[in-house]
Amino acid sequence: MTRLLHYFKAVFLFLLLQSPFTLAEEVVFPHHLKVGDVILISLNCMQCRYIESETGESYSHSGIVIATRPELIVAQALGSVHQTSLQNFLKPITPKSKISIMRAKELMTFNLSKLLVNNYHAQFEGLPFDGQYLWENVDQWGREKIYCSELILKLLNTVLSKKIEPEILIYQKHFDYWKKVFNGNVPQNEWGNSPASLFRDRENFEYIGQLID
Repeated sequence: MTRLLHYFKAVFLFLLLQSPFTLAEEVVFPHHLKVGDVILISLNCMQCRYIESETGESYSHSGIVIATRPELIVAQALGSVHQTSLQNFLKPITPKSKISIMRAKELMTFNLSKLLVNNYHAQFEGLPFDGQYLWENVDQWGREKIYCSELILKLLNTVLSKKIEPEILIYQKHFDYWKKVFNGNVPQNEWGNSPASLFRDRENFEYIGQLID
């Protein structure tokens, strides 16, 4: 009996160590998601590893839920601003990485989902991706260029009464790498944000938990 008990304890410990979750972690299932929820993920790419190392969190991409029925639809700035199914959004994630769900605190009190979705389609859908990662940037036709976490903040700010401010971005851990990425024009000390800053902003966001897809 004692050997059997030790065996089960060892199996439990092994499974716990293999899991990306902790015992205190809240678990979120897809049917728990609401319009406006922010999904933070780790993309499986080399530049993503540098982003995560630079920002100090295991997130390199973000999306926002814009529909829950008849299927879950996520808007993202990747290539361009577009919407896709939750399943497709999660396809390129790093294996065994966490999928964190954040919710703007104001959306927990007021139902602003219809206005949020309308504003997405009217103001953001189809905008080009901003590979220069500048907070105010336009293309040759005057269209705003936008990156993933920038889309999240600017879209939410169209409906929130208390606007969420960007922060000053500092590139220091891998500056030589970023010089190559940005062709020498690193957006140092520029306004911006990142998936990591969304995760850490507990003043404006509630951490809902880890998504099980």
